[in-house]
Amino acid sequence: IEAAKIPVIHTLPAKTIFPDDHPYSIGNLGKIGTKTSYQTIQDADLLIMAGTNYPYVNYLPKKNIKAIQIDTNEENIGARFKINVGILGDSKVAFHQLTENIKHVAKRPFLDKTLERKAVWDKWMKQDLNNDNSPLRPERLMKAINANLKDDAIISADVGTST
Repeated sequence: IEAAKIPVIHTLPAKTIFPDDHPYSIGNLGKIGTKTSYQTIQDADLLIMAGTNYPYVNYLPKKNIKAIQIDTNEENIGARFKINVGILGDSKVAFHQLTENIKHVAKRPFLDKTLERKAVWDKWMKQDLNNDNSPLRPERLMKAINANLKDDAIISADVGTST
């Protein structure tokens, strides 16, 4: 990721796999995703889907781009998006094998543009974090909760879907 300067977009179930505070983490994709994630995936020239059978195809690239999908379930590969290369296997192992020979890239304009967009998004989100207007914004509520939690606290949430 670092050597190739690749932005990372994740789905909600993958939120614990790649750290939110990584400099190349762009955020979630989908109904509760970021505008930056959507713009980035639309502008990409390669999509790598790892360990996901992502159901919200409206958020996937609209143009015909090259795509790689890694999954342990063969039925998921190509089920929702046209895939050029399908890899049946563990995502962590496959990523290691795919990236072990990547040469360091000094500059990646695509990443630079993405990070500029993310900075605008982050600034906008910070405004919501500090917004005390009524009705209370979810971001403001979570900021208050996080400020009072211990570092080892566990929060459980129900996404509200039955599928």
